[in-house]
Amino acid sequence: ALPISVSVSQVAASISLDADSLGFASLGDTTQLVATVRDANDAVIAGASVTWTSSDAAVATVSSEGLVTSVINGSATITATSGSASVTANVYVDTPPTVSIVSPSADTLLLTGASITLTATASDVLDGDLTSAISWSSDLDGVLGTGGSVSATLSGGAHTITATASDTRSQSAGDTVSVQVWVEVAAVSVGGSHTMIVKTDGTLWANGRNVFGEIGRAHV
Repeated sequence: ALPISVSVSQVAASISLDADSLGFASLGDTTQLVATVRDANDAVIAGASVTWTSSDAAVATVSSEGLVTSVINGSATITATSGSASVTANVYVDTPPTVSIVSPSADTLLLTGASITLTATASDVLDGDLTSAISWSSDLDGVLGTGGSVSATLSGGAHTITATASDTRSQSAGDTVSVQVWVEVAAVSVGGSHTMIVKTDGTLWANGRNVFGEIGRAHV
């Protein structure tokens, strides 16, 4: 009897992905999707050809190997197809807001009891201007207020001031600035290369260069 050669070709009946949704919090990030193709007997088809497409390449792209890259905020659907079988994964790109403290400048010095105005801006790609929703706090004094401009009187010491804003998807971001409030200082006068300080007990303190006797003479 002559030998009979039989060739069995597997046909894609179903396809699945290792994730049905992807979330990106920054632009340019990548995630690899892995597709598994099976035949009618639920056997895996090794090396099955898979075609990848994105519903909106402006939001997220996908390579021929299933590598997804975030482009801009928004949503898109990634589709993997093998034969007549296909499956999708939802992609969401949502970067947090941008928060920037305008004032005070870094390492600002204040006298005890002096008021300071805190200003900042905040925006989000999807929600727009979030400046009015900024929350202010100090690591020493706690909550300071809400809004783009807040006035506060800080306690003595070294403060880290934080401005925080959140978007409607609960993504948050913040900015910080350091402020020093001098304790027991009544007045300060700054010269070109020296500083004179009057403390609340009436004593006078001086520091800096003393080339011309700006801060006193030892023999006087």
